[in-house]
Amino acid sequence: MKYFASTAVIATAIVYVSKKIFDTFITSYLEKKKKIISIDIENDISRKKEIKKWTNPVLSSINGLNGRLKHTIEENGYQELNENHANYNYYNTSTLYYFAQYLCWIQILKEEIDYEIFDENNIEAKFFQSIKNVNKKLRDYSDIEFDKRNNPIYSLQQREIAESMRIEDSNCMSYYTFNKKIKDDAEFKETILPLQELIKNIESDSEKFKRLESTYNALEKLKKEAENILKNQAC
Repeated sequence: MKYFASTAVIATAIVYVSKKIFDTFITSYLEKKKKIISIDIENDISRKKEIKKWTNPVLSSINGLNGRLKHTIEENGYQELNENHANYNYYNTSTLYYFAQYLCWIQILKEEIDYEIFDENNIEAKFFQSIKNVNKKLRDYSDIEFDKRNNPIYSLQQREIAESMRIEDSNCMSYYTFNKKIKDDAEFKETILPLQELIKNIESDSEKFKRLESTYNALEKLKKEAENILKNQAC
């Protein structure tokens, strides 16, 4: 009887200890799971806040340049970039602004967005890659004869234009200010010159037209990726 009694006590103790170990394991697992879920929720909230912060100015600049290039390329707007056209002054200045404003907001975005909250496998990765593709189309001439480079705008030139457009509080120059500076500020006008050389006196069969066309196609993809981010944010 003593043997069976001690065996029963040992068995009970084993069950008790096992239950304690199991309970501790489950409690620890659930706590870790709660922390992971909490971190994921915080990251998602932070990501949505960061996206919302940049949505209006960046998407607005994308849409503005995209619309202008669409008109220029698909609706014969390039004719208005001829110095002899009646609408040249407005169309030229406003096209320069759409380009410069876009470069400005993209540069601000690159410098100030918190990349750490974005998952590189997320939809945002396609957006950032599309930004690089637009930059590449403006500067690249790998598939063009060297003496017909059709006015590339190199990365540092793009950055210089962006920085010249930037004003305090991480903002971009208004069209009113831009219009005055391009008339009165020789240094600013010199900075914008690569853009001016790209867009002036374009012909539909010219190399410059091809660069604008490829930039427009890349910008169309960027626009879609930006819109996808907004749709994803709403989910």
